[in-house]
Amino acid sequence: MSPTGTIEFNFLHRFVASDEPERKVTSFPTFLVGTGLTHRTMLGFLYSTNSTLAPRYPNEWEFFGRLMEQADCGMLLDVNNVYVSAFNHGFDPKRYLDAIDPSRVTQYHLAGHTNKGTHIVDTHNDHAIPEVWELYRHSVARTGNVSTLFEWDGDIPAFEVVHAEALQARRFRSDRKEGRLAAVAS
Repeated sequence: MSPTGTIEFNFLHRFVASDEPERKVTSFPTFLVGTGLTHRTMLGFLYSTNSTLAPRYPNEWEFFGRLMEQADCGMLLDVNNVYVSAFNHGFDPKRYLDAIDPSRVTQYHLAGHTNKGTHIVDTHNDHAIPEVWELYRHSVARTGNVSTLFEWDGDIPAFEVVHAEALQARRFRSDRKEGRLAAVAS
């Protein structure tokens, strides 16, 4: 469980693809939220992001912004999840990142994913792609040097490969600290 005042969340995605002409992929994540309150408190709930089935609800970044403000807590920001959702739903991932209060970001998660052509699955089984690293660089420039965890949950390679990804995140944070912008590796 997180320290008091931090919110952590994790979720599983259920994707539904619509037929032509709409050709939209809708994500129905099941969230598990740990609030880091003084008691061990967990809350699970369903929330449909950017769905045509739930247009009156806020998008994901508005939802988390409101949640963090009302709970006065921090956020674990999963940059790969932002990229995956942006691809699957057709929104600008930087719009998402820029809408998050930078003072609320307490940790980053980075990971790889599996691109199926029409949609992306957040599989945590590969290197982060350059676009995810660019989003991370963009967000770190706003938030400062908060801790970062590289997630690699499937098809796990040798330690040196995963460690190289973690070191790349460190370089981005060091470059930000020294006022330089890190180059995105291809």
